[in-house]
Amino acid sequence: LTILNGLADPSRVVALVTLQDGVTEEPIAAAFADHGVRRLQPYGKVTPEAIAALQGRGLETILVHPVVNEQSLETLDAFLAVCADARPDYVLFDAAASQEQPGGTGRRANWEAMARARARGRYAHWPPVILAGGLTPDNVAEAIRLVAPAGVDVSSGVESTPGRKDPHRVQ
Repeated sequence: LTILNGLADPSRVVALVTLQDGVTEEPIAAAFADHGVRRLQPYGKVTPEAIAALQGRGLETILVHPVVNEQSLETLDAFLAVCADARPDYVLFDAAASQEQPGGTGRRANWEAMARARARGRYAHWPPVILAGGLTPDNVAEAIRLVAPAGVDVSSGVESTPGRKDPHRVQ
């Protein structure tokens, strides 16, 4: 958290945090909120109660949800139904390598399943969608056309080497 003190505007930061069994969300939420961070992207043991606790501290939450097929989207519907009023502020659709690695793989998510869900009007019942997973300068326009997300999260697809962003690819 020390690094946040040097940022001009920590409220624009999206902090990625891993939630674990037996760890309450309150100390995590308090630490980030005290440093001016307003958005968390939790991984791990994300429950409706965790979302509610984080939001109770004034934090926006971005739920990462892997999309492998249309069944994946039914799982999202079930999770959101349990959330009641404390629904995530955004849902980030990504590709999953496994349960242990629900995103951040650089693999392409199933855009076609998302496009079919959008065509059926399912987006109307979800928080705003952010698309991630295998996005590159060569395919991001097509992904946006198909999925119609509120935003995109492009990372490894604009790197010149692992962990190093290429300004030309970002542009």
